[in-house]
Amino acid sequence: MPHLKFEEKAKVQVMKMIVSCEFKLGVHELEGPERSRRVSWPRAVAMQILYKDGDISLEKIGHAFGGRDHSTVANAVTRADDYCADDLEMFLRRRTIRDRFKHITENRKEVA
Repeated sequence: MPHLKFEEKAKVQVMKMIVSCEFKLGVHELEGPERSRRVSWPRAVAMQILYKDGDISLEKIGHAFGGRDHSTVANAVTRADDYCADDLEMFLRRRTIRDRFKHITENRKEVA
């Protein structure tokens, strides 16, 4: 089982809070087994941003989202890219989430 470092745990928690607020979901839903698009799309966005901008491995992200396999996370990252390529609204929502994530995590480094 992968071990998340303190900084990685903080990034995951920040991302879960941003995504749960943006999509009006509970954090437990992002971590849970539900596969409906209402939950899977926000989860995929969170995983994608953590992987691409959070420098966290697929395996660790999967563990943080309910013990999912690294291949499930890799698939989510690809799906998030595909959704955003086809839908401007989804692209803009992902960008907003990514900007919030980067703002919070970069400002956190300056304070520490």
